[in-house]
Amino acid sequence: MTHTDPSADAFMRCILADPADPVPRLVFADWLEETGKSSHLAWARFLRLADELANTPDDDPRRPKLADELDRVGSLVRAKLTFRAEVFVAYPDALRQLLPLRNMVLTLRTLSVPPAVLGLVPEVVARNARLLPLVVCGSALAVASSDPLDPWLIRNLEFVLKRDVLALRARESDIRAAVWRNYAYLTADVTVDAIDPTTAVFDATPVMIRPLLDDAPAVRLIEVLLGEAIRLRASVMEIEPHIGPDGIGVQVWHHYQGERRRRDPLPSRLLPGITARLRKLADISPILQPVQTGVIPLLHRGLSYRLPVRITATANGPHIHVTIPPAPADPPAVVVNPAA
Repeated sequence: MTHTDPSADAFMRCILADPADPVPRLVFADWLEETGKSSHLAWARFLRLADELANTPDDDPRRPKLADELDRVGSLVRAKLTFRAEVFVAYPDALRQLLPLRNMVLTLRTLSVPPAVLGLVPEVVARNARLLPLVVCGSALAVASSDPLDPWLIRNLEFVLKRDVLALRARESDIRAAVWRNYAYLTADVTVDAIDPTTAVFDATPVMIRPLLDDAPAVRLIEVLLGEAIRLRASVMEIEPHIGPDGIGVQVWHHYQGERRRRDPLPSRLLPGITARLRKLADISPILQPVQTGVIPLLHRGLSYRLPVRITATANGPHIHVTIPPAPADPPAVVVNPAA
């Protein structure tokens, strides 16, 4: 909080110890009023209005007026509160009665978001908009955002998600790390046996490239990668793990007449899912070996391809090498000049 009053700090610790109990909040409101400070009086009024609104039936005609007054008084509250996101996720309704959302700052370092909540926001939206879904509050979704007061962001997010959005502030670096950490669990398709880690078990997805409307991120990504390599007339596509300044990353390469050209990098956590799908598509045994090969049958823009795949185990992860021969109706070009 912005203040350093030991009494107020003690009240906050008591309230956060059991946010569902309204008594500490109302006792705190009494204390705030007794101080006589204008900012404290606004906070006390906010606490009492929030409690009244929470106990007013949904069909009570007074609710809209109470909600408007709560929003007006909340704009006058100056106190800030920083606390662990797990507390808000556990007690969202109770904590919304403590302070306006704009006055809260969440820490995300230890937060694990349930897959059902993560699935409400596509990973690409979470990364690009710098936000993390937190918890469903009735018909709304609470998210942590580095810029929760940006109306353009909220409007567009509500349009994409087709639901109301409640935005709370968190540090951008915390959000970035939490997005990578939490979404990693949605993309892996491999289960490793705890007793024999050389054995990987895969799901029963048919050996085919599924439509672009498929929800599996790894399948869509593989379609994009292979389609791009074919369109640009690369002879080889490589997906290579490597050590960079930020740790282990994944680099995509295209080969053109012996020249190796760098493409867009990928997050390292996507490599297990990509490898699992390619193994399935190429009919490669799930029993892991140092070097494994197979062939992906692929129909791309009406042309039939058979793409040889080689997966080599390295210290940093699997190195994937996909050969892209010309299709029968697409003879080799003498000069290759791929699009930029």
